[in-house]
Amino acid sequence: MSDAGPRISINSVGRHGSDWSSRLGRLRAAFRGWRRTRPFWGGFWCILGGLIIAYGPTTAVKVILISGSTVWLGILMGALVAVMGLFLWFAPHLRQLVGVLAAAFSMVSLITSDYGGFVIGLVLGTLGGALGFAWTPIQAKKT
Repeated sequence: MSDAGPRISINSVGRHGSDWSSRLGRLRAAFRGWRRTRPFWGGFWCILGGLIIAYGPTTAVKVILISGSTVWLGILMGALVAVMGLFLWFAPHLRQLVGVLAAAFSMVSLITSDYGGFVIGLVLGTLGGALGFAWTPIQAKKT
């Protein structure tokens, strides 16, 4: 006698799971390839340092109803350091100029933004600028 019940294949269930993992693997490989063609960590540290630099003056804006120009300068320096980090990611051919500007804006934040984001933002922004300046693209291997 023949069994007329529905047939479930283990391979059909397993294939769906492997499709998801292969997509994730391709996405991860694409991100790795993108990351290796630019000064990724320099940009990351600049963005993080810029956010920390801008955080101090933004808390002062909430407390002071009429904020002075130094508060806005502190926020501006933090935003500029973070934008330099984005430039390192999306315009890696400008890495030397952007790296120097990120380090310079980080140093200026020492005066304008609560001692450079309590020194942590100053150090991270300067480190990111230095990493961006020193980064060199990997030469393609000749076969």
